[in-house]
Amino acid sequence: MDCKTARHWHIVIDGDNVPEDDLIVVGMWITGDEPWVELCHYECEPKEWYSDDPNNRGNCLREPDYWIESPD
Repeated sequence: MDCKTARHWHIVIDGDNVPEDDLIVVGMWITGDEPWVELCHYECEPKEWYSDDPNNRGNCLREPDYWIESPD
C-alpha cells in the first residue's frame, strides 16, 4: 500500500497562504450567511479566487477561510 502525503487545511488571511497558481483545491467558507465548500483555484494575477464547480465555473469568489488540496 502506498503512503500518501498527509493533507491539511490551510488558513487564508488577507491573501496570504494561497495555493499554487491554477491548482484546483477545495475551498471552505465558514464566515457569512451559510458555510459552504467548493472546488476552486487561485490566480496570482489578478489575485483572485475562481470557482471550478461545474455549475459556476469561472465565477469570481471571495477569499475562502480555508483550503485543502483535492484528493487524487
